[in-house]
Amino acid sequence: MRILFCASPGVGHVEPMMPLLATMAHRGHEVAWAGAPESHARACSVGIEHCFQVGPGSAETRVEYLRRWPAASNAEGPASDPHVFPRRFGALLAPAMLDPLVRAIETWKPALVISELGVLAAPLACELTRCRQVTHGFGMPPPASVLDQAAAEFATQWRSKAFRSPPAEAGLFDSLYLDIYPESLQTPDRLRVGPRRQCLRPSPPAAGPGVQLPAAMVAHFLPIEARPLVHLTFGTVVNRSEALVLATRALADLDARVVVTIGTDGDASLLDSPPSNVHVERFIPQTMLLPHCALVVSHGGSGTFLSALAHGVPQLALPQARISSSTRQRSRTGAPVWPSGAPRSRSIPCAPRSRDSCRSPATEGKRNAMPGRSPKCRVPMMSRRVSRLSIHMAPTVQGKLPALQPFDVHDGSALRSESSFSGIPPLPARRQ
Repeated sequence: MRILFCASPGVGHVEPMMPLLATMAHRGHEVAWAGAPESHARACSVGIEHCFQVGPGSAETRVEYLRRWPAASNAEGPASDPHVFPRRFGALLAPAMLDPLVRAIETWKPALVISELGVLAAPLACELTRCRQVTHGFGMPPPASVLDQAAAEFATQWRSKAFRSPPAEAGLFDSLYLDIYPESLQTPDRLRVGPRRQCLRPSPPAAGPGVQLPAAMVAHFLPIEARPLVHLTFGTVVNRSEALVLATRALADLDARVVVTIGTDGDASLLDSPPSNVHVERFIPQTMLLPHCALVVSHGGSGTFLSALAHGVPQLALPQARISSSTRQRSRTGAPVWPSGAPRSRSIPCAPRSRDSCRSPATEGKRNAMPGRSPKCRVPMMSRRVSRLSIHMAPTVQGKLPALQPFDVHDGSALRSESSFSGIPPLPARRQ
Protein backbone atom coordinates (compact mmCIF):
# COMPACT_ATOMS: atom_id res chain seq x y z
CA MET A 1 0.00 0.00 0.00
CA ARG A 2 1.18 3.52 -0.76
CA ILE A 3 0.94 5.76 2.33
CA LEU A 4 1.68 9.44 2.88
CA PHE A 5 2.49 10.62 6.43
CA CYS A 6 2.07 14.30 7.23
CA ALA A 7 2.94 16.39 10.30
CA SER A 8 2.94 20.05 11.24
CA PRO A 9 6.29 21.64 12.23
CA GLY A 10 7.74 20.87 15.64
CA VAL A 11 9.52 17.96 17.28
CA GLY A 12 6.46 17.22 19.43
CA HIS A 13 4.37 16.65 16.31
CA VAL A 14 6.93 14.80 14.19
CA GLU A 15 8.46 12.36 16.69
CA PRO A 16 5.24 10.60 17.78
CA MET A 17 4.70 9.49 14.18
CA MET A 18 8.16 7.98 13.70
CA PRO A 19 7.43 4.50 15.18
CA LEU A 20 4.44 3.91 12.92
CA LEU A 21 6.22 5.47 9.94
CA ALA A 22 9.20 3.13 10.39
CA THR A 23 6.95 0.12 10.98
CA MET A 24 4.98 0.74 7.79
CA ALA A 25 8.19 1.02 5.78
CA HIS A 26 9.57 -2.12 7.45
CA ARG A 27 6.44 -4.04 6.48
CA GLY A 28 7.07 -3.26 2.83
CA HIS A 29 4.56 -0.47 2.25
CA GLU A 30 5.53 2.41 -0.02
CA VAL A 31 5.81 5.31 2.40
CA ALA A 32 6.44 9.01 1.83
CA TRP A 33 6.69 11.96 4.19
CA ALA A 34 5.09 15.41 3.93
CA GLY A 35 6.08 18.25 6.24
CA ALA A 36 8.34 21.23 6.77
CA PRO A 37 11.89 20.85 5.37
CA GLU A 38 13.28 20.69 8.93
CA SER A 39 11.51 17.33 9.39
CA HIS A 40 12.78 15.64 6.23
CA ALA A 41 16.11 14.53 7.69
CA ARG A 42 14.27 12.81 10.54
CA ALA A 43 12.03 10.93 8.12
CA CYS A 44 15.03 9.92 6.02
CA SER A 45 16.77 8.60 9.17
CA VAL A 46 14.18 5.82 9.42
CA GLY A 47 14.52 4.88 5.76
CA ILE A 48 12.04 7.16 3.98
CA GLU A 49 13.21 8.16 0.51
CA HIS A 50 10.37 10.39 -0.69
CA CYS A 51 9.72 13.69 1.10
CA PHE A 52 7.40 16.55 0.13
CA GLN A 53 7.69 20.11 1.40
CA VAL A 54 4.36 20.94 3.02
CA GLY A 55 4.02 24.04 5.14
CA PRO A 56 6.43 26.44 6.86
CA GLY A 57 9.02 25.53 9.49
CA SER A 58 8.85 26.13 13.23
CA ALA A 59 10.86 29.36 13.20
CA GLU A 60 8.87 30.85 10.33
CA THR A 61 5.61 29.89 12.03
CA ARG A 62 6.69 31.50 15.29
CA VAL A 63 7.70 34.75 13.59
CA GLU A 64 4.39 34.98 11.76
CA TYR A 65 2.46 34.13 14.92
CA LEU A 66 4.12 36.95 16.88
CA ARG A 67 3.63 39.35 13.98
CA ARG A 68 -0.10 38.70 13.91
CA TRP A 69 -0.59 38.37 17.67
CA PRO A 70 2.19 40.46 19.27
CA ALA A 71 0.64 40.16 22.74
CA ALA A 72 2.04 36.61 22.86
CA SER A 73 5.65 37.86 22.62
CA ASN A 74 6.51 37.22 26.28
CA ALA A 75 9.04 34.86 27.85
CA GLU A 76 6.91 31.81 27.18
CA GLY A 77 5.90 32.84 23.67
CA PRO A 78 2.77 31.52 21.92
CA ALA A 79 2.50 28.59 24.34
CA SER A 80 1.00 30.93 26.94
CA ASP A 81 -1.69 32.19 24.55
CA PRO A 82 -5.12 30.71 25.45
CA HIS A 83 -5.95 30.71 21.74
CA VAL A 84 -2.71 29.05 20.65
CA PHE A 85 -4.27 25.97 19.04
CA PRO A 86 -6.92 27.73 16.90
CA ARG A 87 -4.46 30.42 15.89
CA ARG A 88 -1.39 28.30 15.19
CA PHE A 89 -3.02 25.28 13.60
CA GLY A 90 -6.22 26.79 12.26
CA ALA A 91 -5.40 30.34 11.17
CA LEU A 92 -1.70 29.92 10.27
CA LEU A 93 -0.72 26.37 9.40
CA ALA A 94 -3.90 24.96 7.85
CA PRO A 95 -4.10 27.51 4.98
CA ALA A 96 -0.34 27.31 4.43
CA MET A 97 -0.34 23.49 4.28
CA LEU A 98 -3.49 22.89 2.21
CA ASP A 99 -2.31 23.47 -1.37
CA PRO A 100 1.14 21.84 -0.91
CA LEU A 101 -0.54 18.82 0.70
CA VAL A 102 -3.03 18.53 -2.17
CA ARG A 103 -0.13 18.63 -4.64
CA ALA A 104 1.76 15.97 -2.67
CA ILE A 105 -1.29 13.68 -2.69
CA GLU A 106 -1.85 14.22 -6.41
CA THR A 107 1.83 13.53 -7.11
CA TRP A 108 2.35 10.52 -4.80
CA LYS A 109 -1.18 9.13 -5.27
CA PRO A 110 -1.35 7.38 -1.89
CA ALA A 111 -4.16 5.05 -0.88
CA LEU A 112 -4.00 6.48 2.63
CA VAL A 113 -2.88 9.70 4.34
CA ILE A 114 -1.91 9.48 8.02
CA SER A 115 -1.69 12.94 9.54
CA GLU A 116 -1.32 14.12 13.12
CA LEU A 117 -3.80 16.17 15.13
CA GLY A 118 -2.19 19.48 14.20
CA VAL A 119 -2.70 19.04 10.44
CA LEU A 120 -6.16 20.56 10.08
CA ALA A 121 -5.64 20.78 6.33
CA ALA A 122 -5.57 16.97 5.94
CA PRO A 123 -9.34 16.22 6.08
CA LEU A 124 -10.06 18.87 3.45
CA ALA A 125 -7.10 17.89 1.26
CA CYS A 126 -8.21 14.25 1.34
CA GLU A 127 -11.80 15.18 0.53
CA LEU A 128 -10.64 17.19 -2.46
CA THR A 129 -8.44 14.33 -3.73
CA ARG A 130 -10.80 11.49 -2.68
CA CYS A 131 -8.13 9.89 -0.52
CA ARG A 132 -8.69 8.09 2.77
CA GLN A 133 -7.37 9.93 5.83
CA VAL A 134 -6.43 8.73 9.34
CA THR A 135 -5.57 10.99 12.29
CA HIS A 136 -2.60 10.09 14.50
CA GLY A 137 -2.53 11.54 18.03
CA PHE A 138 0.47 13.20 19.68
CA GLY A 139 -1.03 13.68 23.14
CA MET A 140 -4.41 14.30 24.69
CA PRO A 141 -6.61 15.76 21.94
CA PRO A 142 -7.92 19.31 22.46
CA PRO A 143 -11.53 19.73 23.59
CA ALA A 144 -14.15 19.69 20.85
CA SER A 145 -14.79 23.41 21.38
CA VAL A 146 -11.13 24.23 20.69
CA LEU A 147 -11.08 22.10 17.53
CA ASP A 148 -14.26 23.81 16.35
CA GLN A 149 -12.61 27.20 16.92
CA ALA A 150 -9.61 26.06 14.89
CA ALA A 151 -11.90 24.83 12.12
CA ALA A 152 -13.69 28.19 12.10
CA GLU A 153 -10.33 29.89 11.45
CA PHE A 154 -10.00 27.62 8.42
CA ALA A 155 -13.65 27.86 7.29
CA THR A 156 -12.98 30.09 4.28
CA GLN A 157 -10.98 27.32 2.57
CA TRP A 158 -13.70 24.73 3.27
CA ARG A 159 -16.39 26.96 1.77
CA SER A 160 -14.36 28.02 -1.28
CA LYS A 161 -13.02 24.57 -2.16
CA ALA A 162 -15.50 22.02 -0.76
CA PHE A 163 -18.55 24.34 -0.90
CA ARG A 164 -19.60 23.59 2.65
CA SER A 165 -18.84 24.53 6.20
CA PRO A 166 -16.07 22.67 8.01
CA PRO A 167 -17.22 19.46 9.73
CA ALA A 168 -17.38 19.08 13.48
CA GLU A 169 -13.98 18.97 15.21
CA ALA A 170 -12.35 19.94 11.91
CA GLY A 171 -13.13 16.48 10.49
CA LEU A 172 -10.15 14.98 12.34
CA PHE A 173 -12.20 12.13 13.82
CA ASP A 174 -14.51 11.38 10.89
CA SER A 175 -12.47 8.32 9.94
CA LEU A 176 -9.98 6.51 12.18
CA TYR A 177 -8.17 8.01 15.17
CA LEU A 178 -4.94 6.39 16.37
CA ASP A 179 -4.70 7.29 20.05
CA ILE A 180 -1.28 7.00 21.72
CA TYR A 181 -2.21 8.77 24.96
CA PRO A 182 -3.06 6.51 27.94
CA GLU A 183 -6.79 6.52 28.57
CA SER A 184 -6.30 6.82 32.33
CA LEU A 185 -4.63 10.22 31.81
CA GLN A 186 -7.32 11.68 29.58
CA THR A 187 -10.10 13.90 30.87
CA PRO A 188 -13.67 12.88 29.97
CA ASP A 189 -14.20 15.92 27.75
CA ARG A 190 -11.20 14.96 25.60
CA LEU A 191 -11.40 11.17 25.49
CA ARG A 192 -12.53 9.87 22.11
CA VAL A 193 -14.24 6.50 22.36
CA GLY A 194 -15.96 4.22 19.86
CA PRO A 195 -15.12 1.94 16.94
CA ARG A 196 -13.20 4.69 15.11
CA ARG A 197 -10.61 4.96 17.86
CA GLN A 198 -7.73 2.49 17.98
CA CYS A 199 -5.17 2.55 20.77
CA LEU A 200 -1.43 2.36 20.31
CA ARG A 201 0.96 2.23 23.21
CA PRO A 202 3.43 5.12 23.07
CA SER A 203 6.63 3.71 21.68
CA PRO A 204 9.94 5.60 21.80
CA PRO A 205 11.02 6.40 18.25
CA ALA A 206 14.30 4.80 17.27
CA ALA A 207 17.21 7.16 16.72
CA GLY A 208 18.68 7.29 13.25
CA PRO A 209 21.78 5.30 12.29
CA GLY A 210 24.98 6.61 13.80
CA VAL A 211 23.23 8.83 16.34
CA GLN A 212 25.09 8.88 19.66
CA LEU A 213 25.12 10.86 22.87
CA PRO A 214 27.05 14.13 22.49
CA ALA A 215 30.76 13.53 23.04
CA ALA A 216 31.01 16.79 25.02
CA MET A 217 28.40 15.54 27.48
CA VAL A 218 30.10 12.17 27.93
CA ALA A 219 33.47 13.85 28.55
CA HIS A 220 31.94 16.40 30.91
CA PHE A 221 30.42 13.71 33.12
CA LEU A 222 33.30 11.24 33.01
CA PRO A 223 34.71 12.27 36.46
CA ILE A 224 31.28 11.87 38.10
CA GLU A 225 29.84 9.07 35.99
CA ALA A 226 28.77 7.10 39.08
CA ARG A 227 26.17 9.70 40.02
CA PRO A 228 22.54 9.31 38.85
CA LEU A 229 21.57 11.16 35.69
CA VAL A 230 18.68 13.65 35.72
CA HIS A 231 17.23 15.10 32.52
CA LEU A 232 15.64 18.57 32.67
CA THR A 233 13.69 19.86 29.70
CA PHE A 234 10.85 22.27 29.05
CA GLY A 235 10.53 21.00 25.49
CA THR A 236 11.09 22.94 22.30
CA VAL A 237 8.30 25.48 22.83
CA VAL A 238 8.37 26.64 26.46
CA ASN A 239 12.15 26.96 26.55
CA ARG A 240 12.82 30.62 27.32
CA SER A 241 11.26 31.10 30.73
CA GLU A 242 12.85 31.99 34.05
CA ALA A 243 11.40 28.78 35.47
CA LEU A 244 13.89 26.72 33.44
CA VAL A 245 16.80 28.62 34.99
CA LEU A 246 15.46 28.21 38.50
CA ALA A 247 14.75 24.51 38.03
CA THR A 248 18.35 24.08 36.85
CA ARG A 249 19.67 25.77 39.99
CA ALA A 250 17.51 23.59 42.22
CA LEU A 251 18.54 20.34 40.53
CA ALA A 252 22.21 21.37 40.60
CA ASP A 253 22.07 20.99 44.39
CA LEU A 254 21.42 17.27 44.01
CA ASP A 255 24.25 14.77 44.15
CA ALA A 256 23.55 13.94 40.52
CA ARG A 257 24.48 14.72 36.95
CA VAL A 258 21.97 17.06 35.32
CA VAL A 259 21.47 17.30 31.55
CA VAL A 260 19.44 20.32 30.42
CA THR A 261 18.14 20.59 26.86
CA ILE A 262 16.89 23.99 25.70
CA GLY A 263 15.75 23.34 22.13
CA THR A 264 17.23 24.47 18.86
CA ASP A 265 15.94 28.03 19.33
CA GLY A 266 16.40 28.27 23.10
CA ASP A 267 18.42 31.08 24.65
CA ALA A 268 21.72 29.49 25.74
CA SER A 269 22.72 32.69 27.54
CA LEU A 270 20.10 31.98 30.21
CA LEU A 271 22.23 29.06 31.41
CA ASP A 272 25.67 30.55 30.90
CA SER A 273 28.40 29.09 33.17
CA PRO A 274 26.32 26.32 34.77
CA PRO A 275 27.58 24.37 37.82
CA SER A 276 30.08 21.58 37.22
CA ASN A 277 27.46 18.82 37.51
CA VAL A 278 25.19 20.47 34.92
CA HIS A 279 25.59 20.06 31.16
CA VAL A 280 23.53 22.05 28.65
CA GLU A 281 22.71 20.91 25.12
CA ARG A 282 20.25 22.24 22.60
CA PHE A 283 18.82 18.86 21.63
CA ILE A 284 19.52 15.21 22.41
CA PRO A 285 17.30 12.43 21.02
CA GLN A 286 15.39 11.15 24.03
CA THR A 287 15.74 7.61 22.74
CA MET A 288 19.48 7.94 23.34
CA LEU A 289 19.31 9.81 26.66
CA LEU A 290 16.41 8.33 28.63
CA PRO A 291 17.79 4.77 28.99
CA HIS A 292 20.57 6.30 31.12
CA CYS A 293 18.30 8.49 33.26
CA ALA A 294 17.15 7.99 36.83
CA LEU A 295 14.70 10.91 36.70
CA VAL A 296 13.08 13.25 34.18
CA VAL A 297 11.99 16.74 35.23
CA SER A 298 9.92 18.47 32.57
CA HIS A 299 7.11 20.86 31.76
CA GLY A 300 4.81 17.89 31.30
CA GLY A 301 4.56 18.17 27.52
CA SER A 302 3.08 15.09 25.88
CA GLY A 303 6.25 14.08 24.00
CA THR A 304 8.55 14.07 27.01
CA PHE A 305 5.84 12.72 29.30
CA LEU A 306 5.09 9.72 27.07
CA SER A 307 8.74 9.04 26.27
CA ALA A 308 9.62 8.87 29.96
CA LEU A 309 6.68 6.54 30.59
CA ALA A 310 7.71 4.31 27.70
CA HIS A 311 11.27 4.07 29.07
CA GLY A 312 10.04 3.40 32.60
CA VAL A 313 11.73 6.50 34.05
CA PRO A 314 10.19 8.33 37.06
CA GLN A 315 9.34 11.93 36.32
CA LEU A 316 8.49 15.18 38.04
CA ALA A 317 6.13 17.44 36.10
CA LEU A 318 6.39 21.22 36.50
CA PRO A 319 3.74 22.37 34.00
CA GLN A 320 4.38 25.67 32.24
CA ALA A 321 1.67 27.51 30.31
CA ARG A 322 -0.99 25.78 28.26
CA ILE A 323 1.32 23.48 26.37
CA SER A 324 1.29 21.10 29.34
CA SER A 325 -2.08 21.83 30.92
CA SER A 326 -3.48 18.45 29.95
CA THR A 327 -0.75 16.63 31.88
CA ARG A 328 -1.25 18.90 34.88
CA GLN A 329 -4.97 18.11 34.98
CA ARG A 330 -4.43 14.38 35.29
CA SER A 331 -1.13 13.96 37.12
CA ARG A 332 -1.32 16.99 39.46
CA THR A 333 1.26 19.77 39.45
CA GLY A 334 4.54 18.74 41.00
CA ALA A 335 3.58 15.12 41.63
CA PRO A 336 6.19 12.47 40.88
CA VAL A 337 4.97 10.05 38.22
CA TRP A 338 6.18 6.49 38.83
CA PRO A 339 6.12 3.73 36.24
CA SER A 340 4.35 0.64 37.47
CA GLY A 341 6.80 -1.59 39.31
CA ALA A 342 9.65 0.94 39.37
CA PRO A 343 11.80 0.49 42.51
CA ARG A 344 11.86 3.44 44.91
CA SER A 345 14.54 2.38 47.31
CA ARG A 346 17.03 5.15 46.67
CA SER A 347 16.54 8.80 47.51
CA ILE A 348 18.65 11.90 47.25
CA PRO A 349 17.36 14.87 49.29
CA CYS A 350 17.95 18.33 47.89
CA ALA A 351 20.13 20.64 49.96
CA PRO A 352 18.09 23.18 51.98
CA ARG A 353 19.91 26.11 50.44
CA SER A 354 18.32 25.37 47.07
CA ARG A 355 15.07 26.87 48.30
CA ASP A 356 16.73 30.23 48.81
CA SER A 357 18.83 30.06 45.68
CA CYS A 358 15.74 29.47 43.54
CA ARG A 359 13.77 32.46 44.81
CA SER A 360 13.92 35.82 43.15
CA PRO A 361 12.91 39.19 44.66
CA ALA A 362 10.36 39.61 41.87
CA THR A 363 8.44 36.49 42.87
CA GLU A 364 9.10 36.18 46.61
CA GLY A 365 5.86 37.95 47.52
CA LYS A 366 3.80 35.78 45.17
CA ARG A 367 4.82 32.49 46.72
CA ASN A 368 1.29 31.34 47.43
CA ALA A 369 -0.10 32.13 43.98
CA MET A 370 -2.37 29.52 42.46
CA PRO A 371 -1.01 27.36 39.60
CA GLY A 372 -3.46 28.89 37.14
CA ARG A 373 -1.68 32.24 37.18
CA SER A 374 1.35 33.30 35.19
CA PRO A 375 4.41 31.00 35.15
CA LYS A 376 6.47 33.67 36.93
CA CYS A 377 4.08 33.50 39.90
CA ARG A 378 4.48 29.74 40.04
CA VAL A 379 8.28 29.78 40.18
CA PRO A 380 8.69 29.72 44.01
CA MET A 381 6.09 26.98 44.26
CA MET A 382 8.03 24.98 41.68
CA SER A 383 11.29 25.60 43.53
CA ARG A 384 9.86 24.28 46.77
CA ARG A 385 8.61 21.19 45.03
CA VAL A 386 12.06 20.42 43.66
CA SER A 387 13.90 21.28 46.87
CA ARG A 388 11.63 19.81 49.54
CA LEU A 389 10.81 16.52 47.87
CA SER A 390 13.13 13.58 48.45
CA ILE A 391 13.46 12.59 44.86
CA HIS A 392 13.62 8.84 44.47
CA MET A 393 16.17 8.00 41.83
CA ALA A 394 14.98 4.67 40.50
CA PRO A 395 17.03 2.64 38.05
CA THR A 396 15.64 2.59 34.56
CA VAL A 397 13.09 -0.14 34.04
CA GLN A 398 14.19 -1.62 30.75
CA GLY A 399 11.63 -3.22 28.49
CA LYS A 400 8.67 -2.18 30.62
CA LEU A 401 6.47 -1.31 27.67
CA PRO A 402 6.43 -3.30 24.45
CA ALA A 403 7.50 -1.59 21.27
CA LEU A 404 4.97 -0.85 18.58
CA GLN A 405 4.17 -4.06 16.77
CA PRO A 406 4.00 -4.29 12.96
CA PHE A 407 0.70 -2.85 11.81
CA ASP A 408 -0.99 -3.75 8.54
CA VAL A 409 -3.46 -1.07 7.52
CA HIS A 410 -5.62 -3.57 5.66
CA ASP A 411 -6.79 -5.46 8.74
CA GLY A 412 -5.36 -3.70 11.81
CA SER A 413 -4.85 -7.12 13.39
CA ALA A 414 -1.56 -6.25 15.08
CA LEU A 415 -2.87 -3.13 16.80
CA ARG A 416 -3.29 -3.59 20.53
CA SER A 417 -5.78 -1.98 22.85
CA GLU A 418 -4.47 -0.23 25.94
CA SER A 419 -6.19 -2.51 28.45
CA SER A 420 -6.44 -5.97 26.93
CA PHE A 421 -3.94 -5.93 24.02
CA SER A 422 -6.54 -7.84 22.01
CA GLY A 423 -7.13 -7.33 18.32
CA ILE A 424 -9.47 -4.47 17.48
CA PRO A 425 -11.63 -3.66 14.46
CA PRO A 426 -10.12 -2.78 11.07
CA LEU A 427 -10.31 0.56 9.35
CA PRO A 428 -13.91 1.63 8.72
CA ALA A 429 -15.02 1.64 5.09
CA ARG A 430 -14.66 4.99 3.46
CA ARG A 431 -17.84 7.03 3.38
CA GLN A 432 -19.04 7.98 -0.08
